[in-house]
Amino acid sequence: MEAHKSPELIDGAAVVIGCGGIGSAVIAKIADQGFPIIAADIDYARAKASVASLNTQSLGQRVDVTDASLIDQARAEFGVVSRLVYTIGIIHTGDFLELSPRQWRRTFDVNLTGAFFSIQAIARHLVEADRPGRIVMVASVVGRGPRADSCD
Repeated sequence: MEAHKSPELIDGAAVVIGCGGIGSAVIAKIADQGFPIIAADIDYARAKASVASLNTQSLGQRVDVTDASLIDQARAEFGVVSRLVYTIGIIHTGDFLELSPRQWRRTFDVNLTGAFFSIQAIARHLVEADRPGRIVMVASVVGRGPRADSCD
């Protein structure tokens, strides 16, 4: 199937947050369509590896999603950023009674707060640039139901 290449959507880079299994597949698909990509992950080596063999302009970037500066960095690198794909989430496993306040806050910071402020940053950019864009949030099957060893 050939990618839709309408002129109003072709320009602009993509930011993919999370370079694990789902994220790396998304990065490869976006690269196949020729879009510049910033692949971001808290693991810098994984981010760099996810773009190492791409045939498009790309950058691997370390990011902690609780710091919402990634979209500004992407704009500085590529100008217009028209796509955001958020593929990360964390889960703490273990005894419910042992979950620490720090683990609880980190889970919400990554899974909700980081996602919200990433979306807000790209949406502000798209409104300011008066351009269409795409925002995609991805979850794994872990989000479908409880697990016996899950604290979150």
